[in-house]
Amino acid sequence: MMTEKLSLDHQGLLTSRFKEAGTSLSEYSFANLYLFREVHDYHVMTVPEGIFIRGRAYDGRRFLMPTATLREEEADAALRLLQNGEYLFPIPEEWLSVFGGKKVSIEFSEDDSDYVYTLEKLS
Repeated sequence: MMTEKLSLDHQGLLTSRFKEAGTSLSEYSFANLYLFREVHDYHVMTVPEGIFIRGRAYDGRRFLMPTATLREEEADAALRLLQNGEYLFPIPEEWLSVFGGKKVSIEFSEDDSDYVYTLEKLS
């Protein structure tokens, strides 16, 4: 496992993965991650199972963010990578089906839905 603090060096890698993910969530924009890199303590984690962003929410809790569309195998890997107290965030609604039958809790917080811009405009 390799973990690096998010930097401009990750722009090409993450931009292509986010484009492949095909979601409109603002977190899936390199510009958004870079802008908030310090406040959320973003790190890029490269593991055999894929590339993830490890960050810290405003409440101090740690989370793990996939950087590409989650399929069942990647979802299993992501769940295995979670450390104590961490959670997956953000997960687009269309990806939730990969967690069917797994012991997970799915929650939505309106407080995390404050952007009025589309991903395309934000980029």
